Amino acid sequence: MPKLIRILLGIVAVVVGAMAAILLFVDPNDYKDEIIQEVNNATGRTLVINGSMGLSVFPWVALEVNDVSLSNAEGFGEQAFVAIDRAEVRVKLLPLLASQIEVGTVVLHGMKLDLARNAHGISNWDDLAGGGEGATESTGGPSQPPAIAALVIGGLDVRDASVRWSDSGAGQIIQFSEFNLTTDAITLDQAVSFELGVKLSSTAPPLDGIVGLSGEVVVDASLQELTLDGLALAVNGLTVRSNLEVSNLTAGPVIRGDVSIPDFSVKELLKSLGQAVPETADPAALSRVGLQATLAATGSSVRLSDLILKLDDTTLQGYLEVSDFATAATRFSLGVDEIDVDRYLPPASEQPPAASPAEAAAGVVLLPVELIRGLRINGDLEIGKLKVSGMRAAGVKVAVVAKEGWVKITQSIDTLYGGTYNAEVVVNAKGKTPVLKLNESLSGVQIGPLLIDAAAKDVIEGLADINANLTARGNQIDALKKTLGGTLDFTFRDGALKGINVAKLIRYAEARLAGKPVAIVSEPNQTDFAEMSGTANIENGVLTNDDFLAKSPLLRISGKGTADIAKETLDYNVRTNVVGTMTGQDGKTLDKLHGIVIPLRIKGPFSDPSVKVDLKQALTKAQKQKLEEKTDELKGKLKRKFGDKLKNLF
Repeated sequence: MPKLIRILLGIVAVVVGAMAAILLFVDPNDYKDEIIQEVNNATGRTLVINGSMGLSVFPWVALEVNDVSLSNAEGFGEQAFVAIDRAEVRVKLLPLLASQIEVGTVVLHGMKLDLARNAHGISNWDDLAGGGEGATESTGGPSQPPAIAALVIGGLDVRDASVRWSDSGAGQIIQFSEFNLTTDAITLDQAVSFELGVKLSSTAPPLDGIVGLSGEVVVDASLQELTLDGLALAVNGLTVRSNLEVSNLTAGPVIRGDVSIPDFSVKELLKSLGQAVPETADPAALSRVGLQATLAATGSSVRLSDLILKLDDTTLQGYLEVSDFATAATRFSLGVDEIDVDRYLPPASEQPPAASPAEAAAGVVLLPVELIRGLRINGDLEIGKLKVSGMRAAGVKVAVVAKEGWVKITQSIDTLYGGTYNAEVVVNAKGKTPVLKLNESLSGVQIGPLLIDAAAKDVIEGLADINANLTARGNQIDALKKTLGGTLDFTFRDGALKGINVAKLIRYAEARLAGKPVAIVSEPNQTDFAEMSGTANIENGVLTNDDFLAKSPLLRISGKGTADIAKETLDYNVRTNVVGTMTGQDGKTLDKLHGIVIPLRIKGPFSDPSVKVDLKQALTKAQKQKLEEKTDELKGKLKRKFGDKLKNLF
């Protein structure tokens, strides 16, 4: 043992002596030219050392450089690839013999790094990337970190650094400036506080912001796990808080923890970032947004569970998961208590006008086919109360399944203006031409208030049952209209048709036949009915109906005709019978027209069809009836005058 100690002491003495000799006789500044030449030989770039260089060996192996820069790659301009005002790294020598690393505070001041990619996709660091023939081949197993008994770093002191990224192909420039990072002493298995600040600007998209990040980090001795506590990321008034654990660093990081975002204003954030602020129908919309969730993520997936999202007066809860970044496979199950979607739409004066039929048929592409073909979605959404496009509903359920160009959306509404709604929409974009299928039904819905709220149209009242089973092909409005096919049926009870008063039209016809003036009566321009029903077939965009029927105690209205959906025109014949002897809805009796068929012709564009009485047909029937009445009257007069003499004649 004494002999071994003497040998070790001798080795230490030799090492210390060599270090002392280096410090006494070697000045690194004397070797600037050699260093510059070696860098040029290795990289083909020019190293410039304008400042001094400092070197120490014991008790620290330390290197300090000042005012140093490295030229850019050829074709990327005259500015330096990297320039540093001051850099200093110190490593304690003796602990290295025991696989212990003790590093002093790492200093990096005034670094400017220029990263660029040209229009051909070549980057200005490709020539420095290394690899190739000299790269070490993988053994097939997971890489292992070096065995370190202990790691101690005095801290990081990064001041006034900047990084500029430019992409000529994308026309994008991103600048990170005023980058500052400070930390406490860094020791494995111990909490280390850090604070980072940086100014961010971008040209595409246009963006300006100030980013701050702070918290505590713990790195375990195996270098396989990080713990981040009290993490706070601040961006122009938006703060993201989190506590995270990152494990399995070498084979594939796994992140678990919680994330929260205190309430912030979306509009104020966008304004501070230099972004366009959307105008909303409700100026107070997007003023309070907040989030909290449990996070689980890997290099290929992310899941937010126990998710609570606050949007103004709306609360959304559930989970959202992207299970595969490569395919964007997404699963979700979300619930919303109540939401008024109309609050977030542009103000009415700023909403674009609806397209005319001609504009709609000009070939507007409706479906993003390529996007649909890439969708991988399986999820469901429930909404307690919903207001959208003026309509109000409760108990809304939506389920979405999308895979390989096929999308199925199932919807149901428990309460829709006193009734229910169910629908299934299928989009098949696998082939060259998309195919759309719709199967929907309304049951017991008060159709009048619904149409007033949804379209500001007061055209019909009543309790509605409607069923439709439709199919169309294409990806443009005109194509869908021309290929529309399927069936539909409808029944309306205890309602009224607005904009047409059949009783008034009949009185008009009666007055014309009698040669009398038409009486002017103030009355609603509508036709009441107890029930109205019909079925229709649709083929190549043309709807055909042969069994329209409307009933009231006074009238029976039947009809048939066609509607060209592509051209938005209709041609419809209606037959109206006065079947009762009671007074009409306007208080005027129609007994004289009992049993007479009054034909109506409805023709023209959907937006403004004309309604006319077919006087020619009505006149023929009425004249025949009057002739019969006159004949009977004449018979009576002759009988009284001639008595039994003419008995046998008649």
